Amino acid sequence: MNKKLIFVHILAICILFGQHSFKVSYSYYNPFSENEKSSKLSNLENKGNGIYTELSMDFGNFKYYNEMCASQSEYQMRRGGGKKVFGLFGFSNQGYIKFNKKVLNQYHEILFGRAYIDHGHGISGRLLISKWSRPFDQIAWKMEYKELTGSMYVIQLNTMNHFKRFLAIHNLTYQISKNIQLSLGESILYAGEKRGLEFQYINPTLLWIPIRENNPLSERGNSIIYSGIKIKNKKMDIWYEFILDDYQIDKEIKEPATYGIITGLSIKNLLKTLENFSLEYTRIPNRTYQTQGEFGQENYIHRNFPIGHYFGNDFDKTFISMDFLNFKIKDFEISPMLNLSYLRDGNEGIQTEWDSPWINDQNYKESFLTPPVSYIFESELTARIKFNRSTFFEIGIFSKREETLNVEKLNHSLFCRYNFTVGNKFNY
Repeated sequence: MNKKLIFVHILAICILFGQHSFKVSYSYYNPFSENEKSSKLSNLENKGNGIYTELSMDFGNFKYYNEMCASQSEYQMRRGGGKKVFGLFGFSNQGYIKFNKKVLNQYHEILFGRAYIDHGHGISGRLLISKWSRPFDQIAWKMEYKELTGSMYVIQLNTMNHFKRFLAIHNLTYQISKNIQLSLGESILYAGEKRGLEFQYINPTLLWIPIRENNPLSERGNSIIYSGIKIKNKKMDIWYEFILDDYQIDKEIKEPATYGIITGLSIKNLLKTLENFSLEYTRIPNRTYQTQGEFGQENYIHRNFPIGHYFGNDFDKTFISMDFLNFKIKDFEISPMLNLSYLRDGNEGIQTEWDSPWINDQNYKESFLTPPVSYIFESELTARIKFNRSTFFEIGIFSKREETLNVEKLNHSLFCRYNFTVGNKFNY
């Protein structure tokens, strides 16, 4: 973020303020997050602590959105900030234009720019693509027709060691009934020094895996198949998601299968004092999201952060969330919450260099979780005071117990989180 860019945005805000929607917010989360081994409880989105500005313009069939962020901490802006200007690190977190049009029974939406992608049902993490990395520079198309919803994303990732990297995703969701939703999807990440957008991998009507297998090695990529189902009623939600990264059909190939699963349920009003109870289990073996490559250029990573599940691979985790009934003290609404997590963390992960021990060892069998395994239990009891929909203050107690090779570490701390937002909407 340079001085000229700052000036252009300030000028635009001064001209447009009072005509559209403009918000300024200050967010502060997890004071222990400066530590790389911070909480592993849950993360669907990770915004650094700092100031965020939001400018949105809505013209009906055309929308514009811009979100910028800044902080004095380089660590908090590590997903995009690099240069310090006026004592601050910052970058444009999101910025896109969106067009939508309804034709007969069809609804079409096209997005161009940098934005998060909301995909999946998980409450503590997502499998195929999540909000954990920096938002993606993309062209996206979404179509709805009766019970069918289709989506297509063409994404340019960061360059890695002179390798240009691209990610394509398409997904089809069918609303079987009012309570049952089924999704099928596919993604492919490919890289090369001279590669660019390849229409064979951004064609939403074709299956990409057969195309990849029929191409020469220089034109292949790392592909993932996705499936998910969600069943819900007034009392309960149940979901299951599965990704298959690699499966060896030929028995003589000893390379282990790589996959990921998330399954969970959520129950409303389980007890008189409990508004919502959720339980979720995640399992992702080693090497999932990874493939052979000198620099890991086809691994599911964007700006050094996982594209899929925020914790990468080589782990399993059980997550419990309890939202208690709200109560009021004077004019303030207070929401008590309890989150629990039990994580078994293998010694390797998505940042580990790829190896192929089965080539030299025909009897090689890879066990789930690479030793030594760390056993991590975390709990977080919080009370959130809501001032309005987007402004709150939260105070809580965080506890962490970690055991590796019979060495135990304990951590207990008080913490606070808050998000303060001011802004207004104006007619144009």
